[in-house]
Amino acid sequence: AQFQDCIVEVALAEAITTRRIIDQHRRAGADWVLVAGDLNDTPGSPPVTALLSPRDDAPPPLLDLHAQLPPKKRTTYLHRKYRNTIYYLLASPQPAERPVPGPA
Repeated sequence: AQFQDCIVEVALAEAITTRRIIDQHRRAGADWVLVAGDLNDTPGSPPVTALLSPRDDAPPPLLDLHAQLPPKKRTTYLHRKYRNTIYYLLASPQPAERPVPGPA
């Protein structure tokens, strides 16, 4: 349990640091930000929440592009009975509002 707690703390610290970097770039004028990758955490977890939650002192948060899909199409991890989202595409509102036309 102690090792697992350490992993969670590291993941949260990484997410907070990533969010700070994103917010700095957006304050400096970057309209288009995309974060893509294996966060190795599920929706609603502290690290994912740190990346997506609104903050008073920051630009609008990133949007989870998977959240726009029907729940059964959001699965990015499937192993035996485990099915969840751990790979993410997070985007600033500007590109997220301009989807490329075509099949999903």
